[in-house]
Amino acid sequence: MKIVQSLWSKPAQASGGWERHTGHWPSPHFFWCSWVLSTQWAFKHYGNVELVTDDEGARWLVDRLKLPFTSVRTDLHSLDVPESLWAFGKIAAYALQKEPFFHIDGDVYLMGKLPQKYETVDLLCQFFEQYPAYPNFEYFYDKNRAAIEKSSSWLPGFWKFMNERSAANCGIMGGANIDAIQKYASDVRGLVLHPQNRAIWTDASLNLYVNCVIEQQALWCSAREQGVTLTPLFENTDFSDVDSFRRKALATNFNHAASIAKNRSFGTHLKERVQAEYPEQYRIIEGIFSSNTSEL
Repeated sequence: MKIVQSLWSKPAQASGGWERHTGHWPSPHFFWCSWVLSTQWAFKHYGNVELVTDDEGARWLVDRLKLPFTSVRTDLHSLDVPESLWAFGKIAAYALQKEPFFHIDGDVYLMGKLPQKYETVDLLCQFFEQYPAYPNFEYFYDKNRAAIEKSSSWLPGFWKFMNERSAANCGIMGGANIDAIQKYASDVRGLVLHPQNRAIWTDASLNLYVNCVIEQQALWCSAREQGVTLTPLFENTDFSDVDSFRRKALATNFNHAASIAKNRSFGTHLKERVQAEYPEQYRIIEGIFSSNTSEL
C-alpha cells in the first residue's frame, strides 16, 4: 500500500511564509516537528511514501528537512485557485493517484500498519461528521453550502445528497476503488474550476470551513451518488470517552493531532520525540528557528 502526503505552499506563503506557518500549532517549530514524525513513521511502516507538492514544498520537506519520500511530484506548482482553498491541494493529490493508497495529513502518526482489512475497502476516511451530533455542523458545512448554491452556475451531480448533512473526515483518505476516487476528485475540480464559478471562492460570505464542504462533505456525497461504500476508520462510539478512543487508536495504529490537541504541551512532547528518534531533522529545525527563540 502506498502512503501519500501533500503540501501546497500557496496558503502558507500568503500568510508570511513557511517560517511563520503554524498549521494551528502554537508555533511553526511544532508544525515542522509534526511533519518529521508523520513522514518518518509512515516510511518506517510502509516503505513507500509519495509527496505531492510544489517547488517550495519540495524545497522545505526534501531539500531542507531531508525526509525519506520514495517519490516526489511537484504538480501542485501549477494550481491556480485562491489560497483560502487549502484543501484543493489535497484533492489535486488524490486525483493523481493510479493505485490503491492512503493519504495522510502531516499531523497524522502511524504507529504501525493499519489493519490489513482497510487496504481493500473502496473508500476510507477517518470518521463521519453528521448533523446534529457533530458540533457546529451548521457553521462548518450548512452556511458554506448555502453560499455556494446561491452563487454557483454549475454543481456536480453528487450535490443532491448534500441535504443528508453528512461528511467524511479526511485526516486519512484513500482506498482501493481508484475509479470512485477519480470521479470524486474530478467533480470537485469541476466545481472549483468551472469558469462561471470562479468568483464564488472569494465571496465574503464564505468562511475557511468551505474547505470541509469541497473535500469532506463532497466525499460523502460522491460515495452516495456512486453507490460506493465509504468506510470510517473510527466509529462515533469510539469517541465516547478517552479510554475508548485510546483503545481504537492502538488497535488501528493511527493517531491524529486534531486542532484541540495542538497545544504547547503536546507540541513539546512531539519535539522531544523527534529529538530522540530523528536527531538530524531536529537539528535542522532548531537551526531554522534559532534566530527567533520565541518560536521554540
